[in-house]
Amino acid sequence: MTLKCADLLGIPRRAAIFDASPEEKRGLVRRLRGFYGSVVMVGNDINDLIAMREADVSVLVRRRGEFQKESLCAEVDYFVDSLAEVAKIVFEIRPVDHSDLTSK
Repeated sequence: MTLKCADLLGIPRRAAIFDASPEEKRGLVRRLRGFYGSVVMVGNDINDLIAMREADVSVLVRRRGEFQKESLCAEVDYFVDSLAEVAKIVFEIRPVDHSDLTSK
C-alpha cells in the first residue's frame, strides 16, 4: 500500500517509509515538518496513530474488508476506503505555487 500511495502522489518510492516503529514514524513526521513546514500522514492501522497525531493532516485508509475501531476513526482528519481518495485529499489541500504566474 505504501508504494502504491507514493506512486499516486508522485512521491519517489525511495522516500516512502513503510517499515518503522510508531516512534520512528513520529520522529520522521517531526523531521519532515522541519523541512517542509507541514506533513500529511497516511496510515492504515493503530500503529500509525502516534505519527498521525503529530502530523498536520492525518488520513486513515481502511484495509479491505476490515472494520476500524470508531475511536481510531475519531482521531484522524480523514477516513477513506481507497488510495485514490488519499490522492484527492492531498491535491485539494496542497498549497498552490503562484510563483510562475506573471501579471499582465
